[in-house]
Formats: sequence, C-alpha cells, structure tokens
Amino acid sequence: MIVAKSFLLIMKITKTILFNLLFLIVALLFSIGFKPIFSASVPPELVQGNPTCQSLGYQYEFKISPPNSGTYYLFGDVGSITVTTTGQGTFDWSSTFAIDAVIAKGGPSANVYKYDPPSESFSDINLSTPINQQNNKPYGLGHISFCFDIDHLQIFKTATTSYDRTWNWDIEKTANQSDFGTINFGEIKTATYTVTLSATSTDSNWNVSGTITIFNATTNPAAIIQSVSDFLNFSGTATVTCGVSFPYTLPGGQTLICTYSKNVNGTNDSLNTVEVMAITYYGTTTNSSVLIGGGVTAPVIWGNPNQIDECVTVNDSNSNGPKNQIICNTDLTNNSYTFNYSVTFSKDQNSDVIWQCNQTEYQNTASFIASDTYTASSSSWIIRGNIECQTQQFCAFSQGYWFAKPNVVWPDVNGGNYGQVTIGGFDYTQNEGKTIWNTSNKGGIKTVKKAFLQVAAIKLSGGTSNNLPASVWADVQLIESWLNQFGKLNLNNFPSIKDQAVFSAAGRLGDWIDQNHCSD
Repeated sequence: MIVAKSFLLIMKITKTILFNLLFLIVALLFSIGFKPIFSASVPPELVQGNPTCQSLGYQYEFKISPPNSGTYYLFGDVGSITVTTTGQGTFDWSSTFAIDAVIAKGGPSANVYKYDPPSESFSDINLSTPINQQNNKPYGLGHISFCFDIDHLQIFKTATTSYDRTWNWDIEKTANQSDFGTINFGEIKTATYTVTLSATSTDSNWNVSGTITIFNATTNPAAIIQSVSDFLNFSGTATVTCGVSFPYTLPGGQTLICTYSKNVNGTNDSLNTVEVMAITYYGTTTNSSVLIGGGVTAPVIWGNPNQIDECVTVNDSNSNGPKNQIICNTDLTNNSYTFNYSVTFSKDQNSDVIWQCNQTEYQNTASFIASDTYTASSSSWIIRGNIECQTQQFCAFSQGYWFAKPNVVWPDVNGGNYGQVTIGGFDYTQNEGKTIWNTSNKGGIKTVKKAFLQVAAIKLSGGTSNNLPASVWADVQLIESWLNQFGKLNLNNFPSIKDQAVFSAAGRLGDWIDQNHCSD
C-alpha cells in the first residue's frame, strides 16, 4: 500500500515537471521570434504601414477589398484574377496575366511577395498576412493588391514593291536598192537589206504591299485593338485587311497578322508607316484604360521591275535574213538593234532570188513577235526590176558545136564547178560528155545518146524554163526523167533501150535548135 502511494506521487511530480518544461520551451521560442511557416513560392517581405504597388515601384495595381474568394475581372474582360482564401489571413491566387508582386495587407503592416525579379508569375499558393505576435497567427486579411506592368504591343511590318516595265517594239526594213531597171540574162544584181529594231519602255502598275504583324506579350492582359492604319509618305492611306472586325480583342501571347496594299503613281514613296490604336485595362472601370498601341515604319525600296515583252523573236522572209533570232532589251544600243544582209537577184539559177519572166518586183518582209503579249509587227521593202524573158529571142548552139568544135569550153551552167552540166539528175564534165559523143552509131544512133546530146546542147546554151517555149521545156523534162532511171551514163553504162516517145522528143529538140541556132 505504501509502495503504491509512492509510485503515484512520483508520477504526479514527473507530469508536473514535463508540463512546466514544455511551457518553458514554447515561451522561449516565442521570445526569440518564432512564427508559423507558410510555403508560398517566394518568401514575403514585411513592409510597415499600408504599401501600394506604386510605392513599391510597380506600374499598375489591382486591389481586392474585401478579399473574399472569387474571380475578379478587369474592365472589358481583358483579364481576371482568382482568389481562394484558405484560412485567417491566408490565400491562394491565379491570374490570366502576369503578376510582378502581391501585397497581403493585415494589421499594421503587409507581406509583399515579389516575383519579378526573377520572373513574373501567373499563380501561387499559401500566401499570408504578417503574423500577429500576440497570438502567433496571421492578422486578418484587410485587402490584397496585385502589382503588374503592361507592355506595349510589338508591331512589325514589311514593305514590298512591284511595278511593270512594258517594252514597245518597232521594226523597219530598208535596202540600198529600190529599182534595178532591166536585168539581162547572166547579170546578177545585189541588194543590201537593213532591218532595224527599236524599243522604248513604259512603266506602270506601281504597288506597295506587305504584312503587319501585331503581337501581344504573353504577360499582358488582352489588348483591344480599335484600328490598324497604314500610310505611305507620298501616296497616302493604304488598304489594310486583317480578317477580323474592329474592335478586336487580342489575348496575351497571341498574334494578329494583317496585309496591306496600295496602288501608287510612280516611285515617289520612300517610307511606309503603320499605326495601331489599342487599349487595355488595369482596373474595373473604364477610366483604367491604358494605351498600348503604337506605330512603326519600313523603308520603301523600289527594286527591279517586272519586265513585259523585253524580248522579241525576229524572222525574215528571205533565207539570208534573221531566222527565229531572239533580241532582248539588253541587246539594244541606243534603243535599237540592226541586222544587215545581202541578197542577189538574176533571172537564172545562180542567185538568191530568181526572177521569173515578166516579173517586175520582189517584196521582202521582216517581222517580230513579242515574248509575253505576243504582239506582232512587220515591215516590207519592195525592189523593182524589168525582167523580160522573150523566148523567141533565145538561140541555141547545136550538139556539134558543144561536142565537136575545137576550142569550145563548156560554160558554168550549174552554179557549181565550171564546165559541168546536169542531165537526168547527174553531173557531167566536158570530157565525160565527149566520151558519150564519141560512142559508135553503128546500126543507128541509140535513143539514149540522141536524147543526152540534144538536152546537153539546150542546157549548155543556157536554156531554162524562163527562156524556152513551154513545149520545148516539156521535151527536156521528158528526156531527163527517162534518163534518170539508168543512173550516170558512161562506156560501161550505156543502154540500148529504145523509147519512141523519147526518141521523138530528142528529134523535136534538134529541129528547134536548127530553127533557133545561134550564130558563131
């Protein structure tokens, strides 16, 4: 019994000692400034009195008083702040725009939570008012102030120029001859042609256009853009297209891209300016508006034009002239380009232009077509002459003259090597012709020999379709067509085939030569 009473007395004394020890420890903690710990993302700074955002160096203040839980909106719904009270003097918050600092007012002072620097914040938890030293609890929450800055819109622009340069071409064809007079047989006349291209250019369709990029900073409340205007320093207002209606709300972190265009008259403009009228709000009333628009400029630089018809393709109806020749504005000298070429004329086959009987003029045309619009133009030149091919005045030497008479040299009637004649599609020299002449006539002259010699006499005398009667030239063509089938005649290729029509045609040629024989 005595032991039990002693044990109870010892336990009572121990409990009293432990309680007094705990009280002393708590008293000691309060005496050295112990405060309850709240876990906001940044430590608070105790500021005496009633600080404001402006007194702390911030631009704008959004004050919530009384600070009940809820969502609070800036005027125009450009932004909002949500507050959630979590106890006496404690709260969480979030915002649609960036906050630099939060002032938690309670008692005779305030806790200031500074986020910027290092960076602004969009939310935090476990904020509180200062601790009341009398009860070691946060003071009651008097009001909350949110401090923030608003940046101006970031505005960028481009200026792109364009214009057309259209080339207008002209062509003129001339020659150093306009009338040759009479052209005799064997006579060759020469004309030198000049084709001159000229071009001038006209500029048109000047235009300045570009893009306007408007960016609202991610940290900003939404911006209310009221208008976007674009101006040229000489030509005035440009047409702006943004694809939205104004006023237009541009949230923070988003971009509005507009385009503009202005047709102008010439290259006088050198500077382009855009003006963006925009506001936002920092408070709950209309008088809390902030102008955040602005203007930027871009130089207007006129570059190279869009070339139209800068090249043409030139052709000439004479084969000696230009063919599919491309001439461009860069080829011009003093705005012109010249072709020169010569053309020969006669009434036989030894010239570029063979005039037919009774022909009195030759028209030659040069033309061009433009590269883009396909505009075409041409110029012609006429050369006249007196070409009288009177067949009755033509005379021929006989086969005896060309093949048997001494010292007779064959003329150049082919336009190639001197002293050759083409018969039946094959060229024969004078020696080759005499070989055929000297073949035997035993048993009667062969059709092939008679036909060859009579056509040779006609052609060596200068006979052509221009100066022979049509019937005589028809006999020449009949014989040549027949001879062509045998190939080139020689001692090893001298057929004995008879053809009455060919034999008769050769006889008629001989008769005509007798009647129109030239005097030696």
